[in-house]
Amino acid sequence: MCDAGRVLVDGRPAKAAHLVKAGEELSVHLRDRRCSYRVIEVPAGNIRRDERENFVELTTEQLFHER
Repeated sequence: MCDAGRVLVDGRPAKAAHLVKAGEELSVHLRDRRCSYRVIEVPAGNIRRDERENFVELTTEQLFHER
């Protein structure tokens, strides 16, 4: 997704090798929506799905309608 230009970090195109830091704003453009997240904390390892709200906060979600 980074190589396709669909991920922004603090408003700039992200490279796949970018190490995410707490406080950064991520914007991800999916097929039908764009979501923005604020990174609260970066975990040391893998986390369970139900723990993810401890690490990122959804700040905006914009839905696109197909025509």
